[in-house]
Amino acid sequence: MAFLRQELIRFGIVGSVAFLIDASILAALVHWLNWSPFSSRVVSMGIAILFTWRVHRHWTFADGRIRPALHQSVLHGTFSS
Repeated sequence: MAFLRQELIRFGIVGSVAFLIDASILAALVHWLNWSPFSSRVVSMGIAILFTWRVHRHWTFADGRIRPALHQSVLHGTFSS
């Protein structure tokens, strides 16, 4: 039970950091580089999804590394968006 609680806490931390990454990149691209909000959103969300996949794979759910990385990344990218 403690292991499940640890994964839940890590999941929350990773999600919070991913939100900060997403929002920061989006704001930087729109306000500093004058990109369109739609193009900026594609880039910021892609980077945030890649971040969550990598960190969840290696830190939050280390047992999940049993699956091949390509298969797991497609599943994560499909259900994260």
